[in-house]
Amino acid sequence: MIAGGIILSIASGIAFYFRILKFPEGLKLTILLGLFPVVGITLLVLGIVQSVNPFSAEEVKRNPEIFRQAEELFGHEIYKDKFIVLSERVIGNADRILQMAYKDEVYLLYEYTQKVNGTTNSKLLKVETAVGTMQIDIMGAKEKKVEDLVNRICINCSYARVGHTEENLKYLEHMRATWRKEYIRKYRKEV
Repeated sequence: MIAGGIILSIASGIAFYFRILKFPEGLKLTILLGLFPVVGITLLVLGIVQSVNPFSAEEVKRNPEIFRQAEELFGHEIYKDKFIVLSERVIGNADRILQMAYKDEVYLLYEYTQKVNGTTNSKLLKVETAVGTMQIDIMGAKEKKVEDLVNRICINCSYARVGHTEENLKYLEHMRATWRKEYIRKYRKEV
């Protein structure tokens, strides 16, 4: 957003400058070219405001507990490897540090492979939680390492099930609905 605002402002400023110097007639085009810098500056300001205010980030909107989880995860780290970070109550993605959840909010694990023209494009271990999905990149990892990772997550996350089956998807939806009810009840008590 910031880069788009800067580029739009500079490009429209140059176009506006050359339009006035070479062709003084044509009020409609001049007004149109004058609006581009305004839009560019607006994009620039909105981008700066969004980057300065961490509470407007998409991850924070999806998971309002992320700051508490991050403090607990990185303050009381028990285990860390190439894929995950564990504390007593929180599990997080080692690559994408904003993807984290409480251990008792992890409900489903399954492997997801994307292929294009028969060639594997990406291989992920999807960890479905109460607030969304953590995607752990396991491309290139040996099968034994992935199995150990799944076992470690299952041991630490008591409600986790393994496999992308119809029964497990129903379980996931049921647990997410239960979590939402509990979260809303808890939130209303605090307010």
